[in-house]
Amino acid sequence: QGQAKQINRFEIPEYVTEQKNKSNQKKAKLLMIESPNPYLKDGLVLVDTPGTGSLNAEHTALTYSFIPNADAILFVSDIQAPLKVEDLNFIKERILPHCQNIIFVLTKIDAITNYQKIIDSNREKLSNSLNLSPEQISLIPVSSKAKQEYLKYKDPEDLEESHFLQLQEKL
Repeated sequence: QGQAKQINRFEIPEYVTEQKNKSNQKKAKLLMIESPNPYLKDGLVLVDTPGTGSLNAEHTALTYSFIPNADAILFVSDIQAPLKVEDLNFIKERILPHCQNIIFVLTKIDAITNYQKIIDSNREKLSNSLNLSPEQISLIPVSSKAKQEYLKYKDPEDLEESHFLQLQEKL
């Protein structure tokens, strides 16, 4: 249907961000990155969908189209925007019928001092909405800021604070 185009990694934002490709004027449908990594010789497909609820109906349609093919889903939300009824309905009606392997990731935990209250609240909402026990819900808080600090300074405390090891283990 569309025409494939090879680009370098620095050109990626020109195709996948709203700032550089407003309303997807370039009609980007798929970004494929190849890596000669022996661990990935059998292949791995990661799909970063644009999400739902935006003003762009194509984003929502694209997200919906990938869900039935997923083996696992990372449902990423911002710690500063607790789960809403629309999120819970989307998970229950659009994701669960196709995929039960969901990892809930809460980002930007460094922005709030007591993020455990929000984690507990989200876990309770998910438990009630999805009819699952709280223990069945995999919810991992992460800090990209702490992970970046670790990558820069190699301080193990930053890595621990980021919680990316827990996410990696779960994956």
